[in-house]
Amino acid sequence: MTRPTMRFVPTKEVDQQDIQALHRVRERLMGARTALVNEVHGLLHEYGNRAPQRVAKFRQAVVGILESEKDKLTPLSREMFWKLVDEFAAVEEQLAYYQEKLETVATTHPECRRLMTIRGLVP
Repeated sequence: MTRPTMRFVPTKEVDQQDIQALHRVRERLMGARTALVNEVHGLLHEYGNRAPQRVAKFRQAVVGILESEKDKLTPLSREMFWKLVDEFAAVEEQLAYYQEKLETVATTHPECRRLMTIRGLVP
């Protein structure tokens, strides 16, 4: 051993790796959703329209914005924006799936159940 102060980390168990993988995929999807909202927001701004920047407000407003501004957009831009809205919905669906999986793990895994007894923690 050339480094006597080096500490070793024990190998994770398979269920720990599964939970970590769920969190990583969910985080990636959340980043993709944020990037998509920012992209649509920027593109709409270039066409002279305003869209909310926050995901929750964007989710509520984007369809109404596209419907109200459909006469000002070209057929190509309308098609593009609707494809982006479909992509947003698909990412939201995937996020809901992984959130459901995490909630299931939180209620069935013994260590997660024990952690859930702490006030303020959510799955």
